[in-house]
Amino acid sequence: MGLLGIIVFVIVLVAAVGLFARAVYQRYLILRLGKPEDRFDQIGERVKSVLVYVFGQKKVLDEAYPGLLHVFIFWGFLVLALGELQFFGEGLFPGFVLPLLGHSPVFFLIQNVFAILVLVGVLMACWRRYVVKPDRLDHNPEAAIILSLITGVVLTLFIADGLRAAMHPAGSEMAPVTVFLAGLFIKQGWSQSTLNTLYYAFWWIHALIMFGFLVFIPYSKHMHLIACPFNTFFRSLSPMGKMLQPINFEDEQETLGTQKINDFTWKQLLDLLTCTQCGRCQDNCPAYLSDTPLSSKRFINNLKDHLLECGKEIGSGNTSNSSENESLLEKSLIGSVITEEELWSCKTCGACQYVCPVMIEHVPKNVDLRRYLAMEEASYPSGVDNAIRSLEDRGHPYKGTMASRSSWYRDSWVEDLVKENNKEVLFWVGCTAALDDRNMKIAQAFAELLKRSGVSFGILGEKESCCGDPARRLGNEFLYDCIARENIELLKNYKVKTIVTTCPHCYNTFKNEYPQIDGEFSQKYQVYHHTEYLAQLLKEKKLTVESSFTETITYHDPCYLGRYNEIFDVPREVLQNISGVKPVEMQRTRGRSFCCGGGGGGAWTEEEGVRVNHMRAEQVFESGADVLCTACPFCMTMMNDGIKVKQAGQDKVVKVYDLAEILEIATQKTDI
Repeated sequence: MGLLGIIVFVIVLVAAVGLFARAVYQRYLILRLGKPEDRFDQIGERVKSVLVYVFGQKKVLDEAYPGLLHVFIFWGFLVLALGELQFFGEGLFPGFVLPLLGHSPVFFLIQNVFAILVLVGVLMACWRRYVVKPDRLDHNPEAAIILSLITGVVLTLFIADGLRAAMHPAGSEMAPVTVFLAGLFIKQGWSQSTLNTLYYAFWWIHALIMFGFLVFIPYSKHMHLIACPFNTFFRSLSPMGKMLQPINFEDEQETLGTQKINDFTWKQLLDLLTCTQCGRCQDNCPAYLSDTPLSSKRFINNLKDHLLECGKEIGSGNTSNSSENESLLEKSLIGSVITEEELWSCKTCGACQYVCPVMIEHVPKNVDLRRYLAMEEASYPSGVDNAIRSLEDRGHPYKGTMASRSSWYRDSWVEDLVKENNKEVLFWVGCTAALDDRNMKIAQAFAELLKRSGVSFGILGEKESCCGDPARRLGNEFLYDCIARENIELLKNYKVKTIVTTCPHCYNTFKNEYPQIDGEFSQKYQVYHHTEYLAQLLKEKKLTVESSFTETITYHDPCYLGRYNEIFDVPREVLQNISGVKPVEMQRTRGRSFCCGGGGGGAWTEEEGVRVNHMRAEQVFESGADVLCTACPFCMTMMNDGIKVKQAGQDKVVKVYDLAEILEIATQKTDI
C-alpha cells in the first residue's frame, strides 16, 4: 500500500476511534448524573467475577442454545481481534509479521476455526430470531444490522486472506477455509496484479465494516460489549437479600425514594446502559408471564431510553444543562416512564436478577421507586394500604384477623417457654405462622421437632412483632426502620444467641438486613431458616427418621430462601433423609423456580386475570407429584389456595405440607 493509502487509513482509523471514544465518553458523563455508591471493595473477587462471567460466559451458558451461539460469536471475535493486528499490519506494510503469531500456521488454523464458529453463531442467531421468533426478542432493524456487520467482517476476512494466500501462501497451509479459497482464486488464472487489486479491495471493505461496527457499538444494544465487563466488576458481591440499601433518616433527605433519573446511583445507571435486551429476565418474570403490565426487560429499557434522552446535551459537551435538559432531569419517572401498575406488579422474587447474564440489579430499582410512592405520596394499590395500616397499628399486616400471637400454642409447655429468659435459641414464629390457621400447623410441627430433639428454646409470644419485611418491600422504608430498631432493642433484653424461623422473609431480614442497621447484629446472633436447623439436627442424630413417607414429593423453592440466599440443596437433603420419599422436580426449579406470587406485597395485592399461584399450581400437577413441599408460610398460603382451585374437577389430589410437617410425620413411628 502506498503512502496515500496509509494516510487515508490513518484518517479513517482516527475518525472511527474518535467517534467511538466520544460516544463512550458521553455515556461516562451520563453515569455522573447518578448518586455516589461505593463498589470498590474486594477487588480480587471482582476481578474473578469478570473472568468467570465475562470471559467464562458462565451465566450466558445457563441457556444452551442462545448461550452457545453467543459463546461462538464472543470468543470468535476475541481471537479474530488478535488476528486483526496481523491483517492490518500486513495490508499496510507488506512483509509485516506480528511477533509470536505472524505467519504461524497454527494461529491461522485457530483463526479459521473461530471465524467459522462466528458464522455458525450468526446462523444460529438468525434461525432463532427470524424463524423461531421467541416473544422475548425485539424484532427491530438493529439486530439485522449487527448480524450483517458480523457476517461482513468474517466473509471479507476469509476472502482477503484467500487472495493473500493465492499470492503468498506462507503461514496458511493449515487454514482450511483460506487454502480452499486460495485454490479457487488460483484456478481463475488471475495475474498477481489482479489478485493484489482484489486483495486490497476486500481489505478496505473489511476495514470499513470493522470501523463502522466500532462506531455503531455505543449507539446500539451492543454497548454491553463495553459496559458488561464494568457492570460485572462492580456487581453486588452480597447475597441478593442484602442489595436494598437503607435510608439514613437522620440525614436531611431531599426526596425519600427515587422519583427522577438522577435519584439513582451511578451503578444503577450503568445497569441500564448494560442491558443486552436478551429478554431472559422477561422469560422468568412471573408478573410478565401472568399478563400484568410489568415486563422486567421493558422496565430497564424504558429507564434507559429516558436516561439517554436526558444525557443528549451533556454528551454533546454542554455540561451546563439547558432549560430543556433540566426539565427532563426533573421529570418524574413514575407515570411518564414507568407506571404505578408496573411497579406494584413486581413480586420482588428476584428471578430477573438471578438469570441476567450481565448482572443487572432490577429489584432495588423497583423498590426505590416504590419508596417514593409510599413515603412521599402515600400511594398504595388496593389491599396493600390495609396491610400497611395494620403493621402500624397492630404490628402485623393481617388486618381483621381475630387470632393473636398465642393462638398457635400447643399444650401448656409453651407457657413456660414464654416466661423463661434463659434460652439461647429463639424460635421467631413470624406473623403468618402465628396468625394464619393453616400456617399455625407449621409452627406447631417445628416446635414439636425442637422439643423431640431436646433443644431448649424460647419464643417471644405476644411481644413478637413483624420483622418489617412487608413494609420494606412495599416501599415504606421509614416504617421498616422503626420496626427493625424496635426488634433489635427487644432482642437485647434476652440471652438469645441463635434465631430460628420458618419464614424465609424473616430469615432474610434478620440475616442480611438488620446488620445494615446494627453492624454488630450478625456477630451477636446466628440466624437459621428452619430447613437449615432441621438438617443440622438430623446430622447430629438429635432427630431420627422412624417412619416412611411413601409418596412422590416435589419441592417448591421459596424465592427469599433460594434465589435470595442460595439455599437450594439443604431442604432437598432433608427430604432425601426420609425413607420412602420419591422426589421429582418441577420444570421451573431451584434458581429458576417460579414465584408463588406472595412476595413483594403480592399476598395483599388484589390481582386481576391470571394469578401467579394458579400458574405455579399447574406446574405442580404437571410434575405428577402427590405432595407439594414448601418451606415458607407465604408459599403455603398461596400454593394451598392455588392447588385447591386447580384441583377442582380433577381426579388427582395433591397435598401441601411444609418440610417441618413432613419431618414431624417421619420422626413418628407410624407411616403416613
